[in-house]
Amino acid sequence: MTQPNTPPSRVLPTDFLPRLIRLLAPKVRVVASREALVDEAYGVTAPALRDQIDTNGAARDVATHIVQTALDFGCLTDGRHALIPLMEALKSRSGTEQGDELDALIDAVQPLCDDTARAAELAYLLRVSAQIGAGATDQRTPPRAILLGEPALTTAALAKSARRLLAAANGDAAAPLPVVLRLSEWKDQRSTLKSLVRAELGVTDARMDTLLRRGRIALLLLDLDALPNKARIQTIRDFLDDHAALSIIVTCRAGVSAADFELELEKIIIR
Repeated sequence: MTQPNTPPSRVLPTDFLPRLIRLLAPKVRVVASREALVDEAYGVTAPALRDQIDTNGAARDVATHIVQTALDFGCLTDGRHALIPLMEALKSRSGTEQGDELDALIDAVQPLCDDTARAAELAYLLRVSAQIGAGATDQRTPPRAILLGEPALTTAALAKSARRLLAAANGDAAAPLPVVLRLSEWKDQRSTLKSLVRAELGVTDARMDTLLRRGRIALLLLDLDALPNKARIQTIRDFLDDHAALSIIVTCRAGVSAADFELELEKIIIR
């Protein structure tokens, strides 16, 4: 559903539609390709929108029709603009340079639906606040730190950081969203750290990528020493390396240091 009184053409950059159509047209020259792309974009996330798209016609006409139909459809229930699944599907078929341009277009269109996305974020923050409970907050923990000590003490310290982050995120739509994960429960061999975070936030892959790109996730990881599969530490390292703006606070039992896991985190002793 589009948002009334907010005509997209008045908000988007004037070159937005021509750029997107230029990127899309070469990918829909073949009928089978255009069908596959539209099905990937909307077959699951927005079947009602998929039903509105006619894939018959010349490539540029079809590209224009797809873009305009998605633009008119407006915001999806998950808070994204309907053009974003299309651009994500297009990214998977494009090179690095085109992918970067599509990322810029995604960032340009998402503000049209930020009210919807913000409502979902506030509901998430309310849920996490209920899980953490009321209590004291910390002043400021370094953005990348490991809290060493007895589990009860480090968990309490982590909760203080979580409350501080929750307060900031509730008051500032650009602040990082705290994601609390207990590493001792990471037992699914098929899951990655990214998939765990995405599931906890309840967002799509595309929304997750946007949050990561904007530095809007703060990881709060409990029980590093109790990680069931130590080989997964490489997954954590890779995730941190790939997302330099990511904030992370980890708890670990006393006697174990970040060096044991080769994580570049500031060590803080909790007594």
